[in-house]
Amino acid sequence: MTKTERINSKVVFGKLTRIKHFVFSVLTILIMAISSVSYGGPAYENPSNSRPAYDRQWYLGGGSGVSDPLFEGFDNGLRLDLYTGIEVSKQVSVEAGVIHLGEFDTAANNSLDISGATIALRGVNRVSQFSSLYMKLGILAWRTEPTLFLNGVQIDTGNKSGKSFWVGFGFGLHLGTHITIWSGVEHFSQVDDVDVNSYSGGLQFSF
Repeated sequence: MTKTERINSKVVFGKLTRIKHFVFSVLTILIMAISSVSYGGPAYENPSNSRPAYDRQWYLGGGSGVSDPLFEGFDNGLRLDLYTGIEVSKQVSVEAGVIHLGEFDTAANNSLDISGATIALRGVNRVSQFSSLYMKLGILAWRTEPTLFLNGVQIDTGNKSGKSFWVGFGFGLHLGTHITIWSGVEHFSQVDDVDVNSYSGGLQFSF
């Protein structure tokens, strides 16, 4: 082997050594990164000592307001509701409740009472430390109880029941960590063939 060949061989060997060192370093970094992601923190951290990034909260709330049936001849009714829910993330909650949409009177002293149970998804967008906007999308399992009169005599009528979609949105004002004052509007679609708009406000307690 000539002197030139020996020099070239050393250069090639040196390059291969540097390449092997580089590849080994990259693989080491990748293994550490994968370990860190798998444990939700640094690779050396004991996962049993790590705390969850978000603690879910239960909440309980209620409110009252006015419901407006979008049907000619019906007066507005008093709305009352009670609900509970759990946060599944900082922005999304699942909630269920009971609601009395109202008793709606007519000029002929007839009336229609609507009540039911609700289930919904609620999305929250925090506007500031003290306020937020929310939107709800859900299903109402409703029951109607009509009261009808003919020539001053009450007629026996059957109750009806069914399911309808509803959507709502509103504003929340947060008084500390556990108390929220809210106000919103909701639209209930095809409750016994009648659409109902509801305007309400209330309190919510988180714990």
